[in-house]
Amino acid sequence: MTYGHEVSFRLTNQSSELDTLFQKVTAFCQSIKLSKKNTFQAGLVLEELFTNIVKYGYADQGKHRVDFTLDYKDETLIFKIEYDGMPFSPDDVAQPDIQCRLEDRKFGGLGIHFIRHCMNDFFCERRGDKNIITVIKTCPTRKTNGNC
Repeated sequence: MTYGHEVSFRLTNQSSELDTLFQKVTAFCQSIKLSKKNTFQAGLVLEELFTNIVKYGYADQGKHRVDFTLDYKDETLIFKIEYDGMPFSPDDVAQPDIQCRLEDRKFGGLGIHFIRHCMNDFFCERRGDKNIITVIKTCPTRKTNGNC
């Protein structure tokens, strides 16, 4: 059993925060000695979710807090994002038709599709006026000779 390694931070719903998000995710992944591949995937997943929150998460143009918790325990990554945006559920996002030609493909859904396939679990719950998105991936680190 490994003990938890948790980092929490807050951003605002501004695309200018993407660099900060990338730096914090990379530092967290390096601190637990995650492989380069999984560090890249973790960054991409969180950037995709954050970008969707910035673009589609709010009915207004005001500044809102977006809280992140990155956790690693028992060889499992657990990422949580909490924000006070409009209700969201990944189950409401239609699966994209990845078999059709690119020029025939409908816009949207590829990011959620990527997250579903990259992570072991992905869900969102609504508590009061907040969405809490959770993504989970079983992932041994290089410390435990994992292939993650």
